[in-house]
Amino acid sequence: MVAALLGLASEVTYEAQAAIRLQTLAERAAGGAQEPLSYPWRREGEQVIVSDLRAAVLDDREAGRSLEQVALAFHHSVAEMVVAGAEAMAQSVNTRNVALSGGCFQN
Repeated sequence: MVAALLGLASEVTYEAQAAIRLQTLAERAAGGAQEPLSYPWRREGEQVIVSDLRAAVLDDREAGRSLEQVALAFHHSVAEMVVAGAEAMAQSVNTRNVALSGGCFQN
């Protein structure tokens, strides 16, 4: 969704193409001096609601924020979502150990 909002992937010709483009931009910004921010999101039960995140991405682009900074902020937001989900899952089964697997966690 964010890659499309940023105009990075109007057409995708291979798996993860849009995600790779977004990650590349985030990596370029990661070495910058500015403190990266994250975008707003919330949980409702087991669902993650990203409508505020989407709006904030569009607001940042309209304000002239660079594609790299938007991509980095989005990646920080996703990391926050993953941590919050993992913490909630661990708490629900009374453990401190959580394993994350799959393609996106291998990157």
